[in-house]
Amino acid sequence: MSYILVFENDPNIAETLKICLEYEGHVAVWCKNHYNIIYTLSELGPPKLILFDYVFEEDPQLVIDTIRIMCGSKIILMTGRNKPEDIVHLHGLDGLLKKPFSLEDLYSLIN
Repeated sequence: MSYILVFENDPNIAETLKICLEYEGHVAVWCKNHYNIIYTLSELGPPKLILFDYVFEEDPQLVIDTIRIMCGSKIILMTGRNKPEDIVHLHGLDGLLKKPFSLEDLYSLIN
């Protein structure tokens, strides 16, 4: 199954992203923590893309490395933090969506 994995700790943002992605014809799966990511990847296989929020309780590099080992999917950082380009470079991520972002920006990364 081709799907987009949404890793976002805010349920309102996650639900909005799911609705927008599904409106465009994509299957979106929300993961609220790294345990959900590992379970989802093992059950559904590699996603088309991972939208990755930089807020979680574990070491971000450990989570990113685990994702890289389990699948080769692109990981796009979603963040409102200062200097997100530094985060993308530090962790070797594949792209950036600066919050707040437009739907056009989101769709252009996916399509």
